Amino acid sequence: MRNAMCLMLGGISLSGCLMPSLADTLDPGPALDDGELAFSNGQAEFVVDATDRKVFVALDLDTLEYLEMDDPSWDLAFRRFEVALQDGLEAVILDGVAFDEVVEVPEGEWVTDQPDADDDGIPEYAFAEWYDYDFDNHTLAPADRTYVVRTTEDRTFKVGFQNYYDEAGTPARITMRIAELGP
Repeated sequence: MRNAMCLMLGGISLSGCLMPSLADTLDPGPALDDGELAFSNGQAEFVVDATDRKVFVALDLDTLEYLEMDDPSWDLAFRRFEVALQDGLEAVILDGVAFDEVVEVPEGEWVTDQPDADDDGIPEYAFAEWYDYDFDNHTLAPADRTYVVRTTEDRTFKVGFQNYYDEAGTPARITMRIAELGP
């Protein structure tokens, strides 16, 4: 069952939500007959609405569908600036590597989310450093890194963060790019 949150791709809003259009900045790709989003040229760029302060929004990278958190098919979940991996999933963090430079599954250390180790009440997320924080302006900006994730369907995707704010300046409207990598 889909969450009532919205997934948007270049002005196409799912689940009946009204959001500002990003058609000028995003490649929308084709929409499937049932209203689901599709990959365009093997990749997708979209906005995740992670504005709820209490509830995670779960996303299946294989289908670009929102799922309930109790559905075992989700891959990443978002709440404000937090990004969680589904239990048992792994990611490789590629510091200083641009999204377009990643063309195959990299050699490297695969990491997972870990339990809270510093008693701050927050697990040690593998995606914890996806953003840089500007202390002077109190804003977030995507860090110079790309992630590679193995999904619940045993497929591998590269994930790149483009922005934390929408064009109106609303925080937790995370623009992302994903593309599947070969085996």
